[in-house]
Amino acid sequence: MRVRMPKATILITRPEDQAQNLKSDLEQLGFEVLLSPMLKIEFLDFSLPNLADYDGYIFTSVNAVRAVSGAFSEKDKPVYCVGAKTYDALCEDGWVCIKKVSGNIEILENDMFGVVGHYLHLSGVDVVRPLNVEGVAVDVLPVYKAHKRTSFSPDVAEKLTQQRVDVVMFYSARTGQAFAEAVEAAGCTSALEATKALCLSDLVVHSIEHLPWRYVHVAKSPDGDAMVSALKVITSDCTED
Repeated sequence: MRVRMPKATILITRPEDQAQNLKSDLEQLGFEVLLSPMLKIEFLDFSLPNLADYDGYIFTSVNAVRAVSGAFSEKDKPVYCVGAKTYDALCEDGWVCIKKVSGNIEILENDMFGVVGHYLHLSGVDVVRPLNVEGVAVDVLPVYKAHKRTSFSPDVAEKLTQQRVDVVMFYSARTGQAFAEAVEAAGCTSALEATKALCLSDLVVHSIEHLPWRYVHVAKSPDGDAMVSALKVITSDCTED
């Protein structure tokens, strides 16, 4: 009897906190998981503007929620957020009027169509592009910065070089860029010919597509559940008798 069991080795490149949560989820599914956070998150000093000027807030990253934790005394204005993890972090921090969008900034813009008002976007220093919603004025307040890591741990470098990593997961273009620079610096680019890349979106693909992957796969939608679903599909050839 053949039993289908995931046993592939997965490399997670997300920042430490998100990587640990994903690692736990994937290990429960039977995967062997390696961590190589390619971004280090630094919370910035910031001063909140006059919050009376705003009708609500926008969070597009769980890092922004953590960076401003404790800074707001009132948390009853409307909040738009991207992603389940960001939503969970906002709930834990006491926000009460949250509209969750599963996806990316384009989906957020579509979801905010018809909204009118002045919103404050709590963000990282490196924003992919400004939020653009007709009828909505958006001010941006950077509250964290993502620094690229330039190298791998010895264990990760060894496994990449020996072609013992089956899939590398990428959730952002910045992460992909940092990985590409690190793998080129380590001199193990050619080893990726045996490795698959799994990306959150086409934008992320652009950051790593120049590398010689065995295969590059994009999740059906830009969210965590779709990434895990895609991972199951592209590792489904792992079987045991």
